[in-house]
Amino acid sequence: MWAGGGGASIVYRKPGWQAAPGVPADGMRDVPDVAMHGSIQDAYVVEVQGKVFYASGTSAAAPSLASVMALVNEHAGAAQGNANPVFYALANQQLSANGAAVFHDVTSGNNSVPGLTGFNAGAGYDEATGLGSVDASLLVNHWKDGSNANFTLTPNVSSISVSAGSSAAATITLTARGGFASPVTLTASGMPTGITVRFSSSTLTSSTPVSATISAAASTMAGTSTVKITGTGGGLTRTAPIAVTVVAPNFTLTPSAASATVAAGSSTAITVSAAALGGFKSAISLSMSGLPKGVTASFTPASIASPGNGTSTLTMSASSSAGSGISTLTLRGTGGGLTRTQALSLTVMVPTFALTANAASATVTAGGATTFTLNAVAVNGFKSAIALAVSGLPKGVTAKFAPTSIATPGNGSSALTVTTAATTPGETYSLNVTGSGGGVTKTQALSLTVIVPSFSLTLGGTKVIVARGGSMPITVTTVAVNGFTSAITLSVSGLPKGVTASFAPASMASNGSSKLTLKAAPTARVGTSILTVTGTGGGISKTQTLSLAVQ
Repeated sequence: MWAGGGGASIVYRKPGWQAAPGVPADGMRDVPDVAMHGSIQDAYVVEVQGKVFYASGTSAAAPSLASVMALVNEHAGAAQGNANPVFYALANQQLSANGAAVFHDVTSGNNSVPGLTGFNAGAGYDEATGLGSVDASLLVNHWKDGSNANFTLTPNVSSISVSAGSSAAATITLTARGGFASPVTLTASGMPTGITVRFSSSTLTSSTPVSATISAAASTMAGTSTVKITGTGGGLTRTAPIAVTVVAPNFTLTPSAASATVAAGSSTAITVSAAALGGFKSAISLSMSGLPKGVTASFTPASIASPGNGTSTLTMSASSSAGSGISTLTLRGTGGGLTRTQALSLTVMVPTFALTANAASATVTAGGATTFTLNAVAVNGFKSAIALAVSGLPKGVTAKFAPTSIATPGNGSSALTVTTAATTPGETYSLNVTGSGGGVTKTQALSLTVIVPSFSLTLGGTKVIVARGGSMPITVTTVAVNGFTSAITLSVSGLPKGVTASFAPASMASNGSSKLTLKAAPTARVGTSILTVTGTGGGISKTQTLSLAVQ
């Protein structure tokens, strides 16, 4: 993948003769000057000693141009020295009405290769193909047209911008060659309506540059046009184009921030800046739309004075009743028949607080107490005391906060102690703690599980057979549940006639066992009876049934 080279030197300054339409106004030597065919796809065919070779690139293009220059020397009858000044002289003549078409301008394509961006070919000189390729016949026969006394016109800029109602200046320099010494008269043409060109002197010499002042009337339409500067002298006419861009009056509107935050009951401020462009000269009035309910905006000052350069302070105030949320606002500046807008994001924060508990649930034994810790954190500038209350307490259960409220500004803790009665039924209760202050109410749900002390009563069997005149023991066991600590007294009922019962021991601790002995007299009634064994303690009774068969 090959391409021709091109670009601007970083070492050598631009020589005076390198002046033609399209030559960059960069002050540095630009290459190439001309282009010759060098593609391997359409190679130069060379026969050497009976063998055919295919040449391309510089190896073919440079000798090809050298052969043309050999014809120039032969036609002129002498060596011509540096060819470049003549090339550019011929190019400038070609672009005038009476110049020979020595160069074939290449106006499309580029010399980019993969990984490196080059230059695009275009009208006139470019850093991809220079002035273009040469017509050898015309170059040879018109060489003297460029080698005799000649001059070029060179503006210090190839393009210029001017605001409507104002002006800008360019400097025109004459470069003489071949002994050219005639004064050159300057004129300008191609100006659109509203554009005028005034020269500091109508006559240009190689020793004194001339300033060209390009002015645009206030009514000039915005756009770009080409003004042609023409120099006539010594029987020669040369031209130099300048692209003139008329910039319409305009202004920019810039806020110091794209977003702002304000708390309900307070205000915030940002700076709005305006800058005049393109000769804009008018005051700019400022306004704001899209404000949410409860928010107002004011500008200080309300407008930016003519010519439209300055700043204003935008203050946005939120009332205490303003709702929280994010709104998209439109900042608008209007002046000189123009309107410019900018979008702003406004976040309104309502002062509030968060209410949390150290635990969402707790378990307590009936007759006991448990403590929750409630924490409050002020948010968005909340500044108020918070009163605390609790609801959902079951009958016989009391609650107490210490302290009863959280002091201003709403940051702190309070211990909620919940005390149960011994008679509180064992189940899970839903409580709600409410915090109120500054017009804000928050709740925290709590779960309270009450457990009742109890015990279990079990028997060593469910059936007992006793022969008349005999006895049979059975074990009775108790196990404390939920912290039960009372002594338990045992009894039995439903004994048939002639059968007696005894416990050893008759009373025991919350966790223990006793031996129940059933004894049948010789005269006991034969049959089956259902007995009830009862354990009583701490206000609680538990029973178990026992089948007794007397044989």
